[in-house]
Order: sequence, then C-alpha cells, then structure tokens
Amino acid sequence: MNKYFQARNIKDETIKKFKIGLAPNQWDGLLNYLRAKSINIKLIEKAGLIIAKENGGFYDRFRNRLIVPISDIKNRIIAFGARVLDDTTPKYINSPETQIYIKGKNLFGLNLAKDVIREKDYCLIVEGYFDVITPMQNGFMNIVASSGTALTPEQIRLLKRYTKNVVVIYDADKAGQLATLRSLDLFLEEDMFIKVVNLPKGYDPDLLVRKFGIEKLQELIDKAMDIFDYKLNLLKNIYDTGKINDKTKIAAEMLSMIAKIKNEILKSEYIKMLAEKLSVSETSLIKELNKIKSSSIQTNYEPVIAEKHSEEVYSKSEKMLVKLILEDTQLIEKEGLKEKDCLHSLQDKRLQKILDLVFNLYESCQQIKPNQIINYLDDKQCVALISELSSEETFICELNNRENAIKDCLNRIELNSSGLKLKNLQSQIKSAEEKGDSELLNKLRNEFNTLMKKKGKSINEEVRN
Repeated sequence: MNKYFQARNIKDETIKKFKIGLAPNQWDGLLNYLRAKSINIKLIEKAGLIIAKENGGFYDRFRNRLIVPISDIKNRIIAFGARVLDDTTPKYINSPETQIYIKGKNLFGLNLAKDVIREKDYCLIVEGYFDVITPMQNGFMNIVASSGTALTPEQIRLLKRYTKNVVVIYDADKAGQLATLRSLDLFLEEDMFIKVVNLPKGYDPDLLVRKFGIEKLQELIDKAMDIFDYKLNLLKNIYDTGKINDKTKIAAEMLSMIAKIKNEILKSEYIKMLAEKLSVSETSLIKELNKIKSSSIQTNYEPVIAEKHSEEVYSKSEKMLVKLILEDTQLIEKEGLKEKDCLHSLQDKRLQKILDLVFNLYESCQQIKPNQIINYLDDKQCVALISELSSEETFICELNNRENAIKDCLNRIELNSSGLKLKNLQSQIKSAEEKGDSELLNKLRNEFNTLMKKKGKSINEEVRN
C-alpha cells in the first residue's frame, strides 16, 4: 500500500484527513470482526458491507482495495469507495445505496471543502474521489465530486448553500461532455453561474495535478469557458453552421438553454451573441425564444395535474417495475417483458420513454446504468426521474425473488390500465346513449363487459398470489 501511495504522491496528512485505508485481503475479515462486536448480520448487510452468497452465508464486499470513506456534510461516514491496487477489474467498487447513503443527495469532499467554498465563493466540481483528493492535498480545497454519477437537483441545491458560482470539470470524452451539458441546465434552473473547464485529452484532474502541478489546474480554471461559449463550441463540432438546417438545430439547442436563464439582462446579451455567431437576426431568435416560453407555459398546467394523478394512482407499481429492471436488466429476457408489451401499459409517459430506451439499449447490448442512460435523454423530467429511481431507497434491494416482484408489478399495472379503460368506456357509453346510437352502444357495452370479466379474473389471480 505504501508503494501505491508513493506512486500517487499521496501524503500522510491526506491519508489522515480522508481516513484512507486498506481493506484486508480476506473474504470474511470484516464480517468476523463485526460479528465479534455483536452487530446484527442483517444490519451489516443493509449497510452494504457484506454480500449474500447464492448457496448461503456472506462475504466482505471490500477486499484488498484502497478504501476511501464517504462522509456527509456533518463529517459522519456514510459509505465507502474502493479502488484496486493493481490492474484487476472492476477498478472501482462502491457502497450500494442505503437508508443513510443516497448518491444523488451527497457530494464527496463537501464536508472538508464547504468553508473554503464559502470564503472563495466558487466551487470546482469533478467526477472521482482522487480528482478531489489530489488537488486538496496540493492546497486546492474548494473542490467536490459527484462520484461518477450525473449531477442531481438535490446535489446542486446542497452546493448552493455555500456559493452560486461553479466551475465544472469533467473528462474530455463524449460521455463527459454530454454529462456536462445535462448538468448545465440544472444549474441554470437553480439560478447558478457556471463555467466549464476543457481538460487536455486523456487527463483527469488527479493525473493533471500529479504530472504538471496544481498551477496547471489553476491555469485551466482561469481560462474556464462561459457556458454559452462551451455549449456553442460543442454544437459547432457536431453541426455545420454553413447549412441552414444545422444552423437551425444549433439555434434551437442554444435557445432551450437561454430560456432557463432567470436574469433578463444576461438573457438579452446571450441573444445578441448568438445572433452574431450564427449570422441571424436578433428578432428571429427572440420570436423562437418566445415560442419556447409559451410552450413551457402550456405544459406547466395540464400535464402537472395529470402527473399528480399518475403519482397517486399508478406510479408506485410503475416506478417499482422500472427500478427493478434498471437493477437487473436480465429480467427483460427472463420475464419476456417486451413480448408482454408492458411498455404500453404504463400510464406515466416519462417511465414509458425511459423503459423504451432501456429495451433498445438492451437489444443492442449496450451498458444500461442510470448515469449512462441519462446521456441518451433530452427530456429534463425523464432525467430527474432517472436520478430519483437510482437514488431512491426502497425495499426492492431486499427482495430475494425479483421475478415474483416483477409479476406483482405487472398485475397491478394491468389492473390500473383496465380501470382507466373502463372509465373511458363508461364515458363513451353515456355519450352514445345521449346520441341514441344503438349500434355503437351495443359495441361499447360488449367491450365493457369483456373487460370487466378480464379484470375480475386478474383480481382473483392477485388474491390467490
């Protein structure tokens, strides 16, 4: 372990500050230690420190790895991150989400950085543990990490207690850029001021500081780009400004960002800059911006009412279904979910959109993890829901039989769907009676009776189960 610390130039005071240590190379070292302290084994499992074996018994989650404790804002250790000391995989493993540790509600290093963030009135946001640790041990204290996940509104609001100014620095790969763009909108909605650092290709803050020193990181921060310039440059690399259609797409993307800015003076300046950069008139951009505004006003009423109704009636089973699938994508094939067409039984359109994407990614054998899925979504409500599902603590993680849980969800979703269809048919029957349309009335009544019988059968099956 000392050789590893020396290789990364990790100093003794940093080890003490972060309480970094080494997990013993034993399968049950921690388990035996905690048992000797008379700690209930179920509690140890709930804390994510041990994993159940298929044939019974448990083994330590963390073995022969560098352990980095994760603390909350009050300096209480709530979870652990662990890195290998060699080239074995996976490189990192982390504590699962528990009742006290929800990734989307915590920022790594904030407990040590908060006072300096408030003093300097800005914060650097990075991705990984060592992207915080290495700059901190070199004197750069106002830095936190999102721990490799997409930033959530909860994390941004937590940071907002200490500053409204942030500098975002993620890896220079495509996924990193996409993650940055997604988080920018969330910052704007919270009325934060954002700049973005462009890292040299192949570097993260940890490697950059170790190779070139903290001065290089500070130099890049001093040259950080305004969000307007960052997003526009990124879009120009994707689209051709010489083509009218591509120019329209760039304008639409930029205006969707500008629409979220609350400061009207800043918004006006960005419109002027965009008009100049794209060689279009300010008037045309303002007209398009007003369309976005009026569209958002319209969607702020009826859908909100519909979503509230969906929350009350359907979302519990629907959310549980999607969460189970996200936790174990093999259930898609095991339970034949695509063949059962469960997708179109969902009433929550956001969940329907997420599940459709998951099915498509599964078919193309791509990685299906919440922080990866977010990169494919352009709907902020879907992004927020993904964050909620991945951070929400429910009893799902304690279920031993996920297949039964899936079946239970599907039955309840089908019952809810049938109930909606019955209400709709009742309304149509009433309308047909008022119009005196006997042919349509007979047809609707037959559909109603058939559905009632089917629903009755489903209810009986649920009772037996």
